[in-house]
Parts: sequence; C-alpha cells; structure tokens
Amino acid sequence: MFNRFSLTRRFWTTVAVYWVVFALAMVIGITGLMQARDSLDRLHDDRMHAVEMLNEMMTNFYATRQEVLLAFQHDPASPLVSLHGHLVTMHLDTIRNNIKTNQQIRENLLARDMSDEEDALLKEVFGAQKKWREKLDATLSSLEIGDFSSDTMQAFLVAGRTEGSQVLSKLTDLNNYQADQADVEAELAAQRYTRAQILFVLLVLFGALPVTWFMLITLRRMSRGFEEANDTAQAIAKGDLTRQIKPDGNDEIAYLLTQVRAMQQNLRQLISRINRSSSTIVDVSNRV
Repeated sequence: MFNRFSLTRRFWTTVAVYWVVFALAMVIGITGLMQARDSLDRLHDDRMHAVEMLNEMMTNFYATRQEVLLAFQHDPASPLVSLHGHLVTMHLDTIRNNIKTNQQIRENLLARDMSDEEDALLKEVFGAQKKWREKLDATLSSLEIGDFSSDTMQAFLVAGRTEGSQVLSKLTDLNNYQADQADVEAELAAQRYTRAQILFVLLVLFGALPVTWFMLITLRRMSRGFEEANDTAQAIAKGDLTRQIKPDGNDEIAYLLTQVRAMQQNLRQLISRINRSSSTIVDVSNRV
C-alpha cells in the first residue's frame, strides 16, 4: 500500500510527524511546568503564608495571656513581686506590640484574594478577636491604674476560657480551611500529572510508534529493493538474463527495478539479434 508513495514523500512525512510529536510533547511539558509553578505559588502565597500568619496570631494570643499573668505578679501585695526586676509597663508594652502585630496581620490577610468561604471564616476570626480584645483592654486598663485585685484576674481568666477559646477555635477553623485547600491544590496537581502522563502515552502510541513503524517499513523497502537490484545486476554480469524481476509500487525502488528489468530485456534482445546474425553469416559461409 505504501509503495505507491515515493521515498521522498515518505521521508518528509516522517520528519513532519516527528516534529509534530516533538512540538506536542514540548507544549505538554512546558504547560505542565507552568501549571506546577502556578500551583506552588498558590500553595505558598495563598496557603502556607496564610497559615504562617494565623499561627503567628495564635502565638501572639498565648504570649499576650502569659504577659498579662506576669503583669499580675507585680501586685505589691504579692510575694512574687520581688522576682521581677522591672516595671509592669514592660509586660504592658509587650502586649501592645502584640496587638499592633496582629493588626498588621489582619491587614495582610484582608489584602489577599479570597473565596467567599474564606472571607466568611476570616470575618468570624475578627469577630471573636474583637470580643476578646474588649475583655483584654478592660484588663489592661485595670493593670495600668494598679488594679491587681482577684476580681480583675478572675474576669481575665473567665475571658480566656470563653472569648479567648473562641478566638483559638476560629483561628483553628481557618487554619484547617487552608490545609483543606492545600490538599485540593495537591489533588489538582496530581490530576494534571496523570493527565500529562496519559497525553505522553497517547503521543507515543499514536504518534511516535506509528511513524517509527512507517520509517522501518520504508527502510525495509529500500533495503530489499537495493538487494534485488544488486542481485539482478550480479546475475547479468555472470551472463544470467533469466532472473525474474517484478517491480511493484510507484516509488523510486519500483522505478529502479523497472529500469533494471528493461536493461535485462534489452540485453536479451541484443544477444538474440547477435545470435541470429551469427547464424546467417554461418549459413552464407557454408553456401559459399
């Protein structure tokens, strides 16, 4: 079937198909790398960075509670006051710095592109922090005026168990959401990887393998054609003009074998004419 096509056409067809397969493989590879890059950017910027900021908020929450409890030890009536070689304002300043840090984190979180679900979770966090902040500010105001009473501490401890626990709960929910979204990104990346594998397999099955098979057939056609032409030429050189030559197809090999067969037939006709001429000369000589 393929012998109807010239070897030149087969060669250029093979080259063209190989370039198409190569281009498709490059497109799939580059697209996969770009998608992997974008996925890593989203994981870092949208998920890991957000988790890092939320964890910093949790750390500041625990640090603030600790600083408040340390500030209560500055009660002049407490035996623990002698353990502190600094003023209570050091703890209060640390708490205010934590509040400023959390405010900056809130601004950074709001500056990100978020889904509606994440936006709702973030608002819940801010709402819980606002209630906790009200109780914290009340405690700080009492400490600033030297109120280290048990009622003030009791109010702060209750706030830690209620409003404070709500803050931690909401922060944990938002952290879990970030982890879930990271899992989704990882699953999408795995799907893209599997899809790229399937595309590469299809390229090999329907591109590289068929064109390789086609090239092997062409090489076999050339090898057998040249071998037949060579054997026929050697037979002619030895004086054997009876070898059968059956060209098939419409390619260069068929054209070459056709020319060899024509040469063989012409030689047979030439030898036949020579033989007839020789016979005629012999007859004339005998008559003379």
